[in-house]
Amino acid sequence: MGTALPELLLSPEVRQRARRLAEEYPGLAEILGKLADGITVEGMEAFAPVLADRMELLLDHVPPGGLVLACDPERIRPGPMTWSGPARSSSTPPG
Repeated sequence: MGTALPELLLSPEVRQRARRLAEEYPGLAEILGKLADGITVEGMEAFAPVLADRMELLLDHVPPGGLVLACDPERIRPGPMTWSGPARSSSTPPG
């Protein structure tokens, strides 16, 4: 079993960018300052496009036939989903 990880890892590079952006955008200084100090905060993933060089998909690291266990119901999108998009209910016409 693996360990739960945040979507945005607070590497030294990410923390440095957060510190620079906190100075540039004082209105965001509270959350960016925490990220710069290496403190994870709720919603920090929203800053990933400006803080991370690139994002990797979890599925890029799962071997064929591997499983991914999602065990945080409050954070899992409600409703049935498939890898190709939302699952259709029996009352939804195809197409």
